[in-house]
Amino acid sequence: MTGKRQTGFLFIADISGYTELLTQVELEHALDIVKHLLDTLVKNVLPPLILAKLEGDALFFYAPQGSFLLGQTCLEAIERFYNAFLISRESLSGRMKTCGCKGCRLTPSLDLKFVAHHGTFLIQSMKQGEELSGPDVILVHRLLKNSVTESTGLKVYAFLTEACFAAIPFGELPTTMRRHSERYEHLGEVRGSIHDVANAWEQQRDRHRMTVDEKDSWFHVDAEYPVPQSVLWECLVEPGHLAHYCEMEKVTLQGLKDHRVAPGTSCSCIKGGKEILQTFVDWNPFDYFTVETATEIGLARTTVSLTPSGQGTRARWLVSRPERSVGFGAMLLRLFGPLMRLAVKAEIKRESARLRQLINEEINAGKVLQSATT
Repeated sequence: MTGKRQTGFLFIADISGYTELLTQVELEHALDIVKHLLDTLVKNVLPPLILAKLEGDALFFYAPQGSFLLGQTCLEAIERFYNAFLISRESLSGRMKTCGCKGCRLTPSLDLKFVAHHGTFLIQSMKQGEELSGPDVILVHRLLKNSVTESTGLKVYAFLTEACFAAIPFGELPTTMRRHSERYEHLGEVRGSIHDVANAWEQQRDRHRMTVDEKDSWFHVDAEYPVPQSVLWECLVEPGHLAHYCEMEKVTLQGLKDHRVAPGTSCSCIKGGKEILQTFVDWNPFDYFTVETATEIGLARTTVSLTPSGQGTRARWLVSRPERSVGFGAMLLRLFGPLMRLAVKAEIKRESARLRQLINEEINAGKVLQSATT
């Protein structure tokens, strides 16, 4: 039987502690707990991620080539998955308070580990769905049998192979990770790096939320794009794309945290020889980000939120009325506020249209992945 050959990322999310749970509690109760967690994980396999198969206590999924433009996005896709798992596990805490059985007491010990690889695979259509096969599929499954915990002490991690780092730009991100290698019969040595997923969760949980509410906004702009949510996210924030659709001469990032964009990171945008500084004050991949911009008429805040739609992804710009306006800026806002509002709104609409054109060009060139819903 022939299949469709593809290149992309291969992921496995494996629930650790599952064997102990099965061997120490009633089978039905253990399966009910794990089913609850697996159902949550399945619901969070969102485009461009595609579920290949449920494998007992693990999920095997993949992302076709063009799903990620940057390494940070790939890591954030893993972290988002882990965050959903923890929220689901914590939702069982209500049951644990009323049920003192061993199964409920062991639930907090369940955790998640990831392995990720990039390669080529065949997709065959079967009665039960799609089946992935090929040497790289075998390799990513072998990666689950590793010595990561023994060598690093980490029970929650993502083991990414060097093939992942070669597939898309990760920049300096690998320098923040621990190098690791495994040797397998017939496959030889597999090198890669370990990402501390649990640490990323702690930082996300402690993050201060800052958004522009629609009821308090100065105005909003909506636009539709024919790409998955994570792809649009990258196109909005990647400096090269940002410079193009905002018609900037140069865009550079300042204040990266561990070589990643995070709250506190700034975009220095040069337009007409003048610098415009935008600072990220909230960063929640791939749902929304909020930036603050110091303007002549005050401090402006914009939240860009993304939601899936029938056409791919809908973006909404929510812009606040400039704050802390003083002196001449306050006078301008008082006299010409309505006209300024219309001018800023019109500029965002032009930028959103240029972004759509750029995305369509990259879809046609095979650089980014088009949404399967279009």
